[in-house]
Amino acid sequence: MADYPARSKYDDAVAENYATVRFDPKVDLRERKIVRGLANLCEPFTTMLDAPCGTGRMTGEFLDKRITALDVSASMLKHVQSMQGVHSVLQGDIEKLPFPDGTFQLVLSVRFLHHLPDEGTLERCLTELARVSSGHVLVTYFDTFALQNLRRWFKQRRRKRPGHRLSRSWSTFSEIARRAGLEPVKRRCSAPGFSEQWFVLFRKASTGAPKGTA
Repeated sequence: MADYPARSKYDDAVAENYATVRFDPKVDLRERKIVRGLANLCEPFTTMLDAPCGTGRMTGEFLDKRITALDVSASMLKHVQSMQGVHSVLQGDIEKLPFPDGTFQLVLSVRFLHHLPDEGTLERCLTELARVSSGHVLVTYFDTFALQNLRRWFKQRRRKRPGHRLSRSWSTFSEIARRAGLEPVKRRCSAPGFSEQWFVLFRKASTGAPKGTA
């Protein structure tokens, strides 16, 4: 398995920052609405995995489901363990999920895939997310064609140091997802052309389409 900062940087101080001040309230609300809206296309579903769950920002949106939260960081999981209504909280690696095939009807992975250092690691992670899903996978990725991505590129050039957040074009990302056994259902962004973060609902290639349109 490849090594990258997202495996190790989330200590107690970082986790506390994520739980309290990391996300602007307006951005947080927009992202929650997008995730919930895409998840509603999969109804009815009762079982769900949030991986990596971080401090439970999205986990808390689905306490009406039988939701399992998983993260590699014990510091992050401390915040999730205190939440009422989470079915299970586990420490584990997204590249090797400790679940049988098809365990969850919906698998969620928000604000993670842009940390992966290469396409091979991305494909392994998407394949694992697809493997443990019996129906749908909802993820985010950073898109190359966005003003935020251009600004970040110039900032990195000015500082003369590489960043650890990687963007990809939709054609590249969707092709990697296809190889992982996923088909796109719907793709959303809160500010197309400006925001680099896109939310994508996939279905496993062998499953039928959910309600709604691609």
